[in-house]
Amino acid sequence: MSLTPIPVPPIGFGLYLIAADRTYECVMNALRAGYRHFDSASFYKNEAQAGNAFEAWLRSDPENNKRDDLFIVGKVWTTEIVAGASAVRASFEKSLSDLKIGFFDMFMIHWPVPGHHTGAYLALVDKVGTETRALGVSNYSAADYDELVAGLEEGMPRPACCQMEVSPYMWRATLVDFFKNKGMQVVGYKPLGRGKRLAEDKVKGVAAKCGGTEAQVLIRWVLSKGVEVICKTTSEARMSENLAAQALEFDFSELDGLTTEDMVKEREEHEKKRKEASLKE
Repeated sequence: MSLTPIPVPPIGFGLYLIAADRTYECVMNALRAGYRHFDSASFYKNEAQAGNAFEAWLRSDPENNKRDDLFIVGKVWTTEIVAGASAVRASFEKSLSDLKIGFFDMFMIHWPVPGHHTGAYLALVDKVGTETRALGVSNYSAADYDELVAGLEEGMPRPACCQMEVSPYMWRATLVDFFKNKGMQVVGYKPLGRGKRLAEDKVKGVAAKCGGTEAQVLIRWVLSKGVEVICKTTSEARMSENLAAQALEFDFSELDGLTTEDMVKEREEHEKKRKEASLKE
């Protein structure tokens, strides 16, 4: 089997913080709602349950439900990245087995662990074209990316995607443009700020004017920036609402300029601490 890269679909369903005992139900509901892009990771501790749902969905209607209709993302966690190439490859294979999907559409380095992330990426390059369509990165800075590609040989596959936090309250245009200029797609997570931004007066005002929900407004703003987006909910109704955000129209500039320097500084400090902590796990 030869796999070729395909674009990341605009809206994905995120599996982060979904309890294992609810994951099967949530994934099945998301599939019924129309989601085909699913964002997973070994760190989420629910891949086996998600895999049971994918398997059940594919078997329920083989003529209409096809593996190629799905876009499945996986990620290797920091402990395996630090442990080295064998652990990274073992994590990849376990995730692939648990998810019961045959191959990944994208497999990512979850965090750029200092001194280790390039080796982790190199451990996966021979998976491209056979067990994953492409490799990607998550939570990378421009410097992290430059460090990574400096360690790649000519002809080796470059990252096709970078996943990062994106919302009107965490918009880093320079960083987004950096990755886009490398020919990469950017995928945003936490568009709702874990729900915190739903209560913002600005967001509520825009939603009232355009007739959408606060969540739809935040999701649609991310899409308006040419960034794909990961949404997470356990509510069937909100699953459908979030997908419908693609059709919402309003003056996107109303939510521009809400990211402050302090917000960016706090995020960058978090990323720095996360990278440092990964060396001690």
